[in-house]
Amino acid sequence: MKIVACRESEVEPGKNLEINTIPKFTFLFWDSIYYWTCNVISIIYNFVLYHVISLNQSTYLFHLTLSS
Repeated sequence: MKIVACRESEVEPGKNLEINTIPKFTFLFWDSIYYWTCNVISIIYNFVLYHVISLNQSTYLFHLTLSS
């Protein structure tokens, strides 16, 4: 891929030039990585939090049954 950054006055008609396509691609790439990383971290966090809470509840109930 050829990277060309030029003004409109420098572009000759009939030439196919890609103008400033790299920043857009880079932003889309990093946005998607950021999005998926946040999703994975959120899923792992919710999974761990759910199991910690359920473990605490089960140990609490277990202690209640032992003490009675």
